[in-house]
Amino acid sequence: MKAIAVASNKCVASLPQVPTFIDGGLGDFRSQSWYDLLVRAGTLSSNVDTLNVVFVTAMKVPAMRGKLKALRLDLHGTTAADFGPFIQADLARYSRAIELSGAKIE
Repeated sequence: MKAIAVASNKCVASLPQVPTFIDGGLGDFRSQSWYDLLVRAGTLSSNVDTLNVVFVTAMKVPAMRGKLKALRLDLHGTTAADFGPFIQADLARYSRAIELSGAKIE
């Protein structure tokens, strides 16, 4: 089996020879999984900042990076301020896809 494209907005480190859908001329198709640390709305911003520092610091530990890269995960540290718009864009995109599909919760 040969991969023809990755569905992220940039090439994947574990598959450097495989282009994105856009780079491969296959249209603007993007879909990716992500993991993040979320807290309840109203959490003090100082607590959010502390958790962010701890989380990003942990992602820089070589043993942790090695384990996550072995799972073929690309690591991206960010802040709550940066991640909020990313989540909103994902929600909008997938909400539109669900709406177009006609899927209903039963």
